[in-house]
Amino acid sequence: MLKKHELNEVMNLGKGWELVLDSNSPYVILRGNSLKNDLEGFFGTCYDMVQKGLDILSINGRGDISISDGIDEYIIWWKENSKQFIRIVRVTDFRMGASVEVTMTDKEGNVIEQKKIKPTNYHESLRYYRLSQITEDLFDSFRNMYLSFEGLLSLQTKRKKGEKEGEWLKRGLNNINLKSLDNLFEDTGGSMVDKFYKQIYLNVRCSLFHAKENAKRLVPQNLEDRKKVSNALGILTHVVLMLANKLLHINRENALITKIGFSNLIGDNFDDYKILLSGSEEPLSILEVSSDPIHQMSFGFEARFSEELSVLGISYFVGSIAPSDIIDTPRINRFSFQLEDVLFSVHEINKGLTLDNVDELQVHLGYRLENRNLPKNRFQY
Repeated sequence: MLKKHELNEVMNLGKGWELVLDSNSPYVILRGNSLKNDLEGFFGTCYDMVQKGLDILSINGRGDISISDGIDEYIIWWKENSKQFIRIVRVTDFRMGASVEVTMTDKEGNVIEQKKIKPTNYHESLRYYRLSQITEDLFDSFRNMYLSFEGLLSLQTKRKKGEKEGEWLKRGLNNINLKSLDNLFEDTGGSMVDKFYKQIYLNVRCSLFHAKENAKRLVPQNLEDRKKVSNALGILTHVVLMLANKLLHINRENALITKIGFSNLIGDNFDDYKILLSGSEEPLSILEVSSDPIHQMSFGFEARFSEELSVLGISYFVGSIAPSDIIDTPRINRFSFQLEDVLFSVHEINKGLTLDNVDELQVHLGYRLENRNLPKNRFQY
């Protein structure tokens, strides 16, 4: 979806691709042909073409437009074996958390007073950490997190006069126990310090702080580059928290929901899954239940848990139907997901969706764990 804009135009991107912008629509539309045989590759091509089109609009002063939730909410349509398919994709975050409180008593049941928590010492590196958590841009978050890391590392290990940055970085890292992070790094051989130096410093930090032509660089909104930066940010954040705890005595809640626990909670645990389609334009409400007239009058079809799409921490449910089998719903304005007789989630399609000349409708719904107690790891696309 697009942030609010006032453009109405069809933009030729070359090689048969067109970008369509409508000020009355919250969506950007991309039309074209692709030689990609897999839908994931096709979506990546489409996403990249949209970003390039918006870049050109911006430099020409036509408008500075950004996409919101571009990979979590989209509609894709394609032809295959003379059949027209359309797929609705929605991924919803489940923000969950856990909290633990311990009370100690003596044998008579009297509460034993706990030691007072040591307050956190202040250091300017905390400013960079906070900025990494409030930005919506992944690359900005990594830059600020690295500056926080750099400040903390220099607090622990002073850089010697004339010492090269790489030498100082490795010397400082040798004073940190990185063993617990081994499973987060790529298996490239060498020590943990060597892995950090190559995978975090050289491959991401240096590539992210420079953009010279023909040099190794990472490009914002490029899906593959985002994966590299996101993985590096996760590792770097662990190291920052380790250093901050060691040097500044931080007091974070350490309870969380595991990915496997979430997948067992929201997974293939029910006998009946259903997707409900409705032409109602009523606003969504968290108070909705399956017995509401709007859902009783909706058209429902079977869905299933998708083992092929689901991974630890993200559970997918999918369903498909021929539009000719859909009764009394010429325009879809909202759809819902039902687990047995419980209404689990409701979704809106802004401006609605008609299925003229479509042979198969597919719906993919994903539910993703987001731990409330952990540092930020989701950013705008």
